[in-house]
Amino acid sequence: WISNKAGINRYVWNFTEDAPTKWYGAAKEDYQGPMTGATVVPGAYTLRLTLGGAVLTQTVAISGDPRDNYTAAQYAAGYDYARKYMVVYGKIDEALNNLDAIRKSLSAAAAMAKNLPSLAQPIAAAQSQWQPIFGAFTADYKNDEDSIQRAGSLRESIPRTTGFGGPQLPPTAAQLEYSKRFDAAFDAAMNGYNQYVDSLKPLQAALEKAGIKPLQGLNLMIVPVEVRYRAA
Repeated sequence: WISNKAGINRYVWNFTEDAPTKWYGAAKEDYQGPMTGATVVPGAYTLRLTLGGAVLTQTVAISGDPRDNYTAAQYAAGYDYARKYMVVYGKIDEALNNLDAIRKSLSAAAAMAKNLPSLAQPIAAAQSQWQPIFGAFTADYKNDEDSIQRAGSLRESIPRTTGFGGPQLPPTAAQLEYSKRFDAAFDAAMNGYNQYVDSLKPLQAALEKAGIKPLQGLNLMIVPVEVRYRAA
């Protein structure tokens, strides 16, 4: 989006795609996620400006840095790697946003059902099961020194040597090996999340039957095929 004021309106594209989904429950705005997505590869691109009912287009050419000697295949490899983990980052944040909504609605349901043992017990069980699922995705750092004092989880450990504001280079053999371990942990966390959401369906039905506001955030996560199976 650009401004639409009288006179000259200027927008500078930094050759990146849209940023991934942000986690709005992060402790600080700076921790919500990257501000930009992967950097596009050199090539021809079409700029499209929509103003009212008019659409103006212009094709531009983006060239690589003349100081680099990367081939088209190397640029593509760097982009694929960065793009894959931008999508992964967004999926993690999407799951965290859902988990925040689940936690909040579980707390509200617990307050409404405190005198209903048949509901209070499964609500308490769901609340106790929430933390391990949440913890698999993030260490939820509260300040900049937390990363020094304690280990991170998936969100803090996403492969990011390429992209994320740094040089988007082809992944090294070591990075690809690390990616395999990360991908396995990511799949396990997503499977655990989906199993948790499925396990809340009977509680959801019981809450609705009792006239208590249903739980929010019960959204199953679908990981794109290209992220789950495409080689980095």
